[in-house]
Amino acid sequence: MIQRLLISSAIMCVLALPSLGQAVEAKYKLTQITTSLEHQSEDLVAACLLQNPKSSSALYQILASNLDVLHQQVDGMPFDERRSRELIMAYSWLRVIAIDLNQHAWIGAAIASNQMNGEIIRFINYNNANLRDIAWMDYLARDLMLLGKEDSNDNLSIINLRKSQLVLTWQRVRSELIKDFHNKPITMKGDHLMRQIKQEKNIDRLIQYAIDTQNLIDTVEKVT
Repeated sequence: MIQRLLISSAIMCVLALPSLGQAVEAKYKLTQITTSLEHQSEDLVAACLLQNPKSSSALYQILASNLDVLHQQVDGMPFDERRSRELIMAYSWLRVIAIDLNQHAWIGAAIASNQMNGEIIRFINYNNANLRDIAWMDYLARDLMLLGKEDSNDNLSIINLRKSQLVLTWQRVRSELIKDFHNKPITMKGDHLMRQIKQEKNIDRLIQYAIDTQNLIDTVEKVT
């Protein structure tokens, strides 16, 4: 009897292996495509700011194609309300990007690309909350820069909101960084930069601080 149970258990384990392998492969493919979308949407922001029609169009096509691939992958997975919502929003921003690129409305296209980046960040299940916060800080800093470039007067309320969100997110990232004393110089630089952002009223300086924050995030990513 015991021998039959052991044999049955072994057979069940063997039968379960393909499905387990498929699940691991699906997760790997999902990680690959979402990481690509995250980086490509950032690249599209940069291309729009350079007002480069050829590069912007090429990046848009890649972004649209990869979003369709993500959609297909999600269709084959158990329903997840959050991911379905973020995917719908990503497609909405993709349409805005297409319209703005067609009209050469470069700042509008850059803002829409960054909003799509935000949807992808919300979609991704990061390995830990700190990695998500770092990506979110990058998104917030870009948004702060872009809103300032578009119209600092009309966007004043959301600019102030982004400033508050950036400072708050930095506090969480900082709490993880400071656990390693080697990161103290980065932490001090970030603290100083956040104080400047919080207090700054001049839009040109605020835009520069937002750019400095993106550079800071590049450094943080290297030590995380």
